[in-house]
Amino acid sequence: MVQLKDGNVRFPTGPEKVLSKDNPPPELGYWVQRLREHDPMQRTHAAMVLGLMGAQAQPAVPALILALKDRDPQVRRMLVAALGEIGPGSRAAVPALVSALRDPSEVVRRWAAMSLGEMGTEARGAIPALVTALQDVSEQVRRWAAAALGEMGPRAAEAIPALIQMFREPAPATRAIAAACLRRIGPACVNPLLNALEDRDPQVRRHAALALAKCGGDLATRSSALRRA
Repeated sequence: MVQLKDGNVRFPTGPEKVLSKDNPPPELGYWVQRLREHDPMQRTHAAMVLGLMGAQAQPAVPALILALKDRDPQVRRMLVAALGEIGPGSRAAVPALVSALRDPSEVVRRWAAMSLGEMGTEARGAIPALVTALQDVSEQVRRWAAAALGEMGPRAAEAIPALIQMFREPAPATRAIAAACLRRIGPACVNPLLNALEDRDPQVRRHAALALAKCGGDLATRSSALRRA
């Protein structure tokens, strides 16, 4: 689950105070209204609190979508994070989050990918955009886009060629993430994962072998793959 925390941002009132037993949160409408505050810090704070409410904030989804037009990237970042925290109940926001994958701000694009992953298969309409995001200039965006595709399971089979390309990434961790996501897509990934066993990095070979053990195929193929890893 994505955590709505950022040590680089100071909020007027900490979430632990806002949501404590001694200080119960005001009605949802109060925080929705604060999304229109003049001060961007106040708008960020409102989005954060709505996200902390989780699924209970589902009625605020239309307001959060509308607020994504905010000029401040930190506000937009918290808005997309809040939509992810609300979870599958915010599926109406998928088109807006797809647009956020093209945001000028790297941090907004990254959190948009995270939030789509939080929605799981409810965000399956975002699969083509997430595949495109695998080519993002930011490695972090590419990683989170891959992770989101993994949350889609077999529905993300169209992402297999792009995920295979991630084995060429210079960072071993990124290649390992791609292998893990291919595993979650399922049996269609068997042949690509067999090819990944030839990767020079042992971490990638290990993830590919473990993935093959769960991706189907005949027992002889899987046993051979594990030996080669």
